[in-house]
Amino acid sequence: MSGPGILRTGMAALDEFLGGSLPRGIILDAYGPGGSGKSQLLMQAAAGAAAAGCRVAFVDTTGAFRPERVLQMSPVPGILHNIGVLRATSVAEQVAAPAIAGDADLLILDNITDLFSYEYSGEEKAPARGREMAAHMREIARWAIASNAGVMVANTVRRAGDGNVESMRRVVDLYTHVKLRLSGGPEYVAECSRWDARERFGYTIHAGGLRSGPMGGDAP
Repeated sequence: MSGPGILRTGMAALDEFLGGSLPRGIILDAYGPGGSGKSQLLMQAAAGAAAAGCRVAFVDTTGAFRPERVLQMSPVPGILHNIGVLRATSVAEQVAAPAIAGDADLLILDNITDLFSYEYSGEEKAPARGREMAAHMREIARWAIASNAGVMVANTVRRAGDGNVESMRRVVDLYTHVKLRLSGGPEYVAECSRWDARERFGYTIHAGGLRSGPMGGDAP
């Protein structure tokens, strides 16, 4: 079973919305366009959890993970020893994430849908893509509960009409408990939602990671 460490995201307003830290046994889904800080937030959460003595399993499907960036966010000696990284390049490797995570306190997947969209591209493969994605999300949810661990995933958006829609939203929404929509600059706005509450706040992106603040701030 997982240890008692606290899983904070490092964004004060988000942690407050979550009740002080990321609850164990749930999945938080952070989604938004490129440049909105999704990967930065996940590395920040990994750094914070590892610095608190928690074990982190980080599944990187895009090549965005940077150990030097993690150390910049939290320069605690030996922090990287608490973060296991899997560079997944196929759906099969990504699906193995819960088994590889073992008794980690925090499982992070960046990005949750890219490999599925690539390997199951085209309308004729859409039914299989949905089934396989649902099975993957269901296994992650089961693992989170059985391991008493937290889960954070990042997801992309695609253009639909005059706005953006989260990739494979119908499937992802079935298994995620907290939704965090990040908006790109020049005004960085986060929208948090769960079944019983909703909140919006501004944020900026610094060398030390994402910081929440008043609406209308620009990232330096």
